[in-house]
Amino acid sequence: MTDERWIRRDGRRELRHSTSHCMGDSEFSFSLHELPSGRCLYEIGGDGNPGVLPGRSGRMFYVQQGGLEIRSTETGELFVPGLKGCGSFAPDPQDVRLLAEVATGGWPPAYRMRVYEVATGRALHEHPGAFGAFSPDGRLLTTLDQDKRVRVFESESGREQWASAPQHARATYAFFSRDGSQVLVADGWDHPAKEDQDVRAMFRFFDAATGGPVATPALPPPPALRGITQICHRWPP
Repeated sequence: MTDERWIRRDGRRELRHSTSHCMGDSEFSFSLHELPSGRCLYEIGGDGNPGVLPGRSGRMFYVQQGGLEIRSTETGELFVPGLKGCGSFAPDPQDVRLLAEVATGGWPPAYRMRVYEVATGRALHEHPGAFGAFSPDGRLLTTLDQDKRVRVFESESGREQWASAPQHARATYAFFSRDGSQVLVADGWDHPAKEDQDVRAMFRFFDAATGGPVATPALPPPPALRGITQICHRWPP
């Protein structure tokens, strides 16, 4: 069985990801095609079933399987051969820096959010936490550490701008609003809200520049609320 889907498309080209499964084995390929002719410009394949994320700039894409590879969209060539130990990750909007979760060993494992330079794979700085996100302009990043403190840093220097008091024990996500003016902290996992759930109690809002608390605004009631991260990524509506 073969699954194929496009993962990035512009007016000239389409980047495709194909996975084939047979008798418990998996093979994958990435290929770039001209539009509208469909002519294949290159194809890269291998064993396994990696995760893939297109870069927002369109210049590169990210492949995660045993390590995190960074490849050129134009040629498929490898920028960075493999960043070992990376869990969840997020590139900044310009694909200049990459924020990745790394485990530091021990049990239970401790997690840190490490910032890499995309072009070279060089580690720039790291911070306590198991979740993080860049601001829309890429200048700042936010993390949520194991003590449930929200922190904001300069993404280039790693200098801390502010840190909150510990949040609710269920705090799981921290995001910037779409305009970059607020940091949203969400309680719980990414599941649809229930009809009778007080969705406002699931969120905390902070001023991104100062860290001061912001009054929780009106949120769309269920069933318009489909999931926590959906609201965070699309705030303000």
